[in-house]
Amino acid sequence: GGGGGGGGADGFAKPLATARNLHKNIVNAIGEEYHAEKERRQSVRLSLRSSVSSSAPTSPARESPASSPAKVGAGAKSAAEPAPLAEVSDSASESDDDDDADSAAADAPKPLQLGISGRDLVTHAKPVLPLAKRIETVMGDAEQVAGLIQLATPRQGSAAAAGAITPRSNRLVSDQLRQLEEMRQQLEALRNENRELKLQTGGELSADQDEKVLQEFLVKLRAVLEMRSEGRFEQQLFDEYNGGLVQLSDEHLRELYSSFMLIYVEEYDEAVLERLGIGEPDETTVGFAEMMTIKLGELMDQPRQVRIQAFQAAQKKKEDQAKELLKKKEREKEEAAKMAAQVAVNGRIANSMKKYWAALSNGEGDVSEVRRFRRKPELGLLVSSTEDIKKISPYNWRNMGCSGLTEQELRCLLVRLGEPGMPGQADEFKKMIIARLGTKSPTDAQVLAMCSPPGAAKAPPPPPP
Repeated sequence: GGGGGGGGADGFAKPLATARNLHKNIVNAIGEEYHAEKERRQSVRLSLRSSVSSSAPTSPARESPASSPAKVGAGAKSAAEPAPLAEVSDSASESDDDDDADSAAADAPKPLQLGISGRDLVTHAKPVLPLAKRIETVMGDAEQVAGLIQLATPRQGSAAAAGAITPRSNRLVSDQLRQLEEMRQQLEALRNENRELKLQTGGELSADQDEKVLQEFLVKLRAVLEMRSEGRFEQQLFDEYNGGLVQLSDEHLRELYSSFMLIYVEEYDEAVLERLGIGEPDETTVGFAEMMTIKLGELMDQPRQVRIQAFQAAQKKKEDQAKELLKKKEREKEEAAKMAAQVAVNGRIANSMKKYWAALSNGEGDVSEVRRFRRKPELGLLVSSTEDIKKISPYNWRNMGCSGLTEQELRCLLVRLGEPGMPGQADEFKKMIIARLGTKSPTDAQVLAMCSPPGAAKAPPPPPP
């Protein structure tokens, strides 16, 4: 058994050493996690004891954690969450003193323990180490993975030596690289989020973080200069440039001011251009430098947090105005659509009623309707020529109103007053009619009824089938 081929016991020396090293690394990592957890627990206990002491200073006895579960607060664990690392007791009523005793015992040499205990099962109910730590500890590189495969699945001859290129090892390495890339992206996102939080709350950034903010801004600066040299304007790019500008540190803001000033007075050297990452300045660049020296001069006296908050407030105001303008345009579009529908309906009704109005003006039809038609000067507009309407005095226009007029008559009047050649004095009366009708369109049945003279007999229903 000792020599599975390819060197016998010596063939397994390297992978075995690798496994032992990995075991040592895992144990050390778990130990570090345990001590970190223990410190967190002790911090919570001290905080709880302090809060209990301050809330009940005259209490002679100290309550045990087991007797006051409601006071656990932020240090409480859910029922589904495993107990803290390496502190699981076989007894459910383990006290703080038991933890201290376990801690003291952990420092003393322990006999070799074989098998799995109840404590092990509870402690490792879920992985102790987070995924990132496990990947870092176990998957060191392709050679380590191949060594583990060789130790777990011995091969004959040269197969053992070629373990690093087996499909299994390649799959593990591929998964490792993918996981590492995901971790890198997550870490970068967390760093950016932390940086943004510090910027908005006035926290101090490190020198490296400040330099990164500057380099990101310089990328936008070069894009803006290119945009200007091409004679175009992109609002989004300019907003991003302004957003990056206010995030610069005070030191970098002064540096940028000096650089633009040197370009403006043409006293720059290659070091200035190299720092900004731009080429030889042309007229557009010099003009931009002129503008920036003015803007930067106004910003240099403002702390970074104040600059950021002012920019964000201005952006929010601009966004709110844009949203309100969009809503206004949508409302106007809806009103225009409703008005177009109203115009179509009104035109249909007016065309259907022309002969009826002409008959009433000639005294034809129901006597009461004829009398009413002649008594209402507003209805006279329906049969008057444009020239006669222009002769109506402003006084008579002011006396016209919607009182006593039906919806049918109002819609016909609106069509008549909307025809070309109507005098300006008619506008007020026209507005009154529009306000009286509102924007709600009549139903098809109502339109059909208004296309017939008042009191007209309804068509008989169709015969039964």
